[in-house]
Amino acid sequence: MAAYNHVYVDVPPTHTRRGPRATSKSVLKYLAPPSEARSDYDVIVDSLTTKRKPLAPEVARLRAIKSAAEQRVMRTAADISGRAHAKTMRFTRPGVSEAALAAHFEYLCILSGAQRLAYVPVVASGSVAYLML
Repeated sequence: MAAYNHVYVDVPPTHTRRGPRATSKSVLKYLAPPSEARSDYDVIVDSLTTKRKPLAPEVARLRAIKSAAEQRVMRTAADISGRAHAKTMRFTRPGVSEAALAAHFEYLCILSGAQRLAYVPVVASGSVAYLML
């Protein structure tokens, strides 16, 4: 790590009397055991103290722009979800429970190729429907 100008890492927060804060030593539990390689441990501590930059903003920047492949996957997921919503609305009739409608929606998504749902479907009717706002 000595050859690098920056080390991008998000250090897990620790709790102190002053409240939660991040320390360079808390990440070392994940990187190297201090008892076996003391010199490596010292290099990591020094690098994290002087060269550390937060990773989260870099990841957020990369997530902001979707590749063509990511866009295709998102479009396919939206198509699957849209068709499942339309079919579930047509499936709705008096006496069908909200749980059955949610299960029907999930079934249609999986049948169409979804590995799993990206969100929990919210199904409400009657007197509780207004609570979904």
